[in-house]
Amino acid sequence: MSQSEKQTPEKTDVPLNSFALMMFDDEEILFQYEKPVDWKDPEWIEKGRFKHDEVPLLNLEQVRLSRETNKNGLESVTLYAADLSSGDSDPGTPSTPSSGDSTDVTSSKNNSSTSLHSGYTIRFGDAQEIPEGGAHSQQQQNMYEAVVYLIDEHGLLEEIDLPYSPGFARKNCSINSIPEQPDGREMRGEKELPTGDYLFTALNKREKMDRIKDLASQVGLRVEFLGEWNK
Repeated sequence: MSQSEKQTPEKTDVPLNSFALMMFDDEEILFQYEKPVDWKDPEWIEKGRFKHDEVPLLNLEQVRLSRETNKNGLESVTLYAADLSSGDSDPGTPSTPSSGDSTDVTSSKNNSSTSLHSGYTIRFGDAQEIPEGGAHSQQQQNMYEAVVYLIDEHGLLEEIDLPYSPGFARKNCSINSIPEQPDGREMRGEKELPTGDYLFTALNKREKMDRIKDLASQVGLRVEFLGEWNK
């Protein structure tokens, strides 16, 4: 099948910003379900083409598999996932900072307020919840708004140098002044901050939590993760 004939993913009953990896005989194509502009409906947008041994890791805890066929038989296999894995940690090994840190943070899995949040909510040690009185439907949005709060209200960018990478990350920074990783690679899943800097969000759930914990610790705050973060 020629490149011009290759289709985009068929499923649209997926959360905004989900990923799909279409596997063909000769290559694999990564898509993300997003809005090309704010006022348009979301669509599958191609993010990159890869050889079979070079594809980015998907968060396999959330993968759905779909086989697309035509009259000639099997045409492609598509994996749908809510997150990419950054490769910061080995599979099954959490990359959590040391528990001995005085600003180390805790999960609220056993917190009674967790059941009140049907989406993703972050509560900082100063009692500020992100978002206030509700929850975000997407991990990425909750992470982004939390980091914006740390910048606006606690001067996060005055406490770190860019590009900033936590000590436990092997190769990807958390924030950079340009949408690139320190080694020059493209920053996948970048979100532009109000300051014009870029937040790296192409992470699975555990990795997002670890990055938020680390950034909060830079300004002396603890963190609780509520709702869907703990499922």
